[in-house]
Amino acid sequence: MEDIRCRCGKIVCQLKGNVVLLKCRHCKRFVILEFANHQKLDDEGAARQNGPKIKYKE
Repeated sequence: MEDIRCRCGKIVCQLKGNVVLLKCRHCKRFVILEFANHQKLDDEGAARQNGPKIKYKE
């Protein structure tokens, strides 16, 4: 898992493959953004992709 940090050094999110893991500063829940693997889609299929799947984890 790769940490993405702000210039101040604080972790903003973490990356693992096609998944972005965010933690809410207020409620401490995790928000998981899972992007489709565009390498498996043709150009037209990638264009039809509506965006990431969004999951919440307590």
